[in-house]
Amino acid sequence: MIHIEHLSKSYTGPFLGAKKVMALNDISLSVDNGKTLIVSGTKNSGKSSLLKIIAAMMQADSGNVEILGNNPKKAAAEIRRQTVYLSNIQPFFGYLSVKEHLSYFAALKGLKQSEVKSRIDEFLKNWDLKPGQAVSKLPIEQQMLLGLIQALIVRPKIILMDEPVLGLDFFTAKPIFDLIAEAKKEGIGIVYACSNLSNAEMFGDEIIFLHQGKLAHRSDMQIFLRSYGNSLNDGFIKIISEANKTAL
Repeated sequence: MIHIEHLSKSYTGPFLGAKKVMALNDISLSVDNGKTLIVSGTKNSGKSSLLKIIAAMMQADSGNVEILGNNPKKAAAEIRRQTVYLSNIQPFFGYLSVKEHLSYFAALKGLKQSEVKSRIDEFLKNWDLKPGQAVSKLPIEQQMLLGLIQALIVRPKIILMDEPVLGLDFFTAKPIFDLIAEAKKEGIGIVYACSNLSNAEMFGDEIIFLHQGKLAHRSDMQIFLRSYGNSLNDGFIKIISEANKTAL
C-alpha cells in the first residue's frame, strides 16, 4: 500500500538564506492494508513533510516512493483520488450545514449524491452529528470528527492524519479514536502523525520516531510498549534523548 525507501527531502528559499535544510533524510517505511503507522517526533522533525509526500502534495528529492502501486511523480492525481489528508485545521465551508459539507466533499471526489446519501445518513446517525447544524457552530472536537467522517464517506484507500486531536483531552477525542478503529476494519491504511502519544496504542500497529529529519526508531507497537514499560511518552523521551546525544 505504502512503500518508501531511502526518501530524502530538503528545503531552500529566501527565508532560509543560502542554507539548505534537510526535512527528511534517508527514510524507509511501509504500511499495509488496514494497518496504522504512528509517526512521532519533536517539532520540525519532518512529520508533516512525510505525510504530504505520501499524499502526493509535494515531491521527494530522492528515494523510491510507491503509493498504492503508483509513483507520485507520474500518477499524483490517481494517488490523491484514493487518499485523504487531514490536518488539525480543516478547510471547512462554515456556512454549509454538516450534511451539505459531506455531500460537497463527496462531489469533489467525483461521487454522485445517489452513491453516498445512505452512507452520509448512517455516519451522522451513528456519530451523533446534526445534519442541519452549521459547520461553523460545531465545537472543535466535532469538527475533527467531521473531517474524519468526510474521509470515510468517499472510501479512500489511505487516510493521512496530521495532529488530528491536538489540544483535545481524552474524553473529547475518544469518538475520533473509535472512528479510526472503524476505518481500520474497512481495510484503510492510516498514517497518524502526532507529538503527544497519549492513547496512540489504542489503534497503532507500528510506530516510528523522527528526529531532525532522520529515522531515530522503528518498532512494532506491542514490542515497543513491552520495551518501555507500557508508556509511549516515556519511550519517546528516551529515544529522542538518545538521538540528541548521537547528534552531538
